[in-house]
Amino acid sequence: MISKEVDCANSPDPMEIEFEVESVEVIGRVSYELQNGLSGAKILARSMTGSDVTVQLHAHAASDSHGDYKLGLLRPSTTGRVMVTAELAGYAMRELSFVPAEGQQFRCDIVLVRRTFVEGRLMDEIGRPLAGSLIKFYRTGTLEIYGVVESDAEGRFLVDFSKGTLILSGHARGFARTTLTLPTPELPTGPVELRLQRGRSLRGHVVSDSGEVLVDVEVMAVLSNKPEALAKYSRDIVDDVARTDKDGNFTMSSLSVSTYSLVVRVPGDEEAEFKVVSPATLEISADTQQVTITVHKR
Repeated sequence: MISKEVDCANSPDPMEIEFEVESVEVIGRVSYELQNGLSGAKILARSMTGSDVTVQLHAHAASDSHGDYKLGLLRPSTTGRVMVTAELAGYAMRELSFVPAEGQQFRCDIVLVRRTFVEGRLMDEIGRPLAGSLIKFYRTGTLEIYGVVESDAEGRFLVDFSKGTLILSGHARGFARTTLTLPTPELPTGPVELRLQRGRSLRGHVVSDSGEVLVDVEVMAVLSNKPEALAKYSRDIVDDVARTDKDGNFTMSSLSVSTYSLVVRVPGDEEAEFKVVSPATLEISADTQQVTITVHKR
């Protein structure tokens, strides 16, 4: 059997490959940061179709005292990748893939990263716990959400910090969103606190430029310093969302003292595009404000 080392994570696109393979053998080592081998890691191999749907579990093994493992003869599907997964308590799961070829022995080394959890508490401005509320976290430099956890009865939560610097964002109905950046490598030594301030309220009325009351339209308040959210329609960085009732009225209660861009979507719009509205921005300062939003035809 021919031995071949491969970069498992950078195999060609499976949609561009067709092959017929009777069997292939996979060997490798599981280690921690390219140093010590890790024993007892659970290794699974699955066959993936071209659409990345798992169709069959082919083989499983455990790494030995040196971290080495050997998956017997695999019989992959006729198109797609073989996905190799490594799991070990205390480490983040790792998935790697490769495209097999007939009669080859593939070496697929897997490096695991320790799972690091940060404990936190979500509270109101006077320290009372906020139970059943969401804490979202993002990678720095991106609007893409990385994960969501929910606070328990005491407002406590755990965040997996294995993959670098994160921005935590606390959300609770009736409270303004609060964010906190957790830097690396300076992890906090104790629980972090996310304290939410009571949110400002906005009552509104939505009409068309001809004066027609608009029912069941979606109104979003986005911080005006994040205009990229308008293009992406990213709900994850929208401070509050409401729908108009039968009279065209809506209420928001989770806004900060800040300037917001107002965004409206009308049901039945095939392209689901954002509508031009006036006022386009609104400064929130008082405890409760009122606004009439006019939606203009493009």
